[in-house]
Amino acid sequence: ILSQTYRLLDCISKGEAFSNISIKILDYIKYSSVFFSLLYAVHIPSFYLWSEMEDAPGVLALGLIFTFAPLFIAIFVSLLQKIVLLKK
Repeated sequence: ILSQTYRLLDCISKGEAFSNISIKILDYIKYSSVFFSLLYAVHIPSFYLWSEMEDAPGVLALGLIFTFAPLFIAIFVSLLQKIVLLKK
């Protein structure tokens, strides 16, 4: 995701912010973020078991943060992609 973000910033610096390349990069970032969110969501039960064993509820909160942070990124990128398509 970081390399794609760098490519997107490179396109913006070249003045190609509203090109097809930037739309493809945003699409890749969006789907990668959703994938990571689903991957972390699958591991929520292990965070729950870990928090029960250690008696630390913060571990479960950490698992939820790891799950929802990529989801928020995907939502933001989706909105950004719609703005780019409207400007095009």
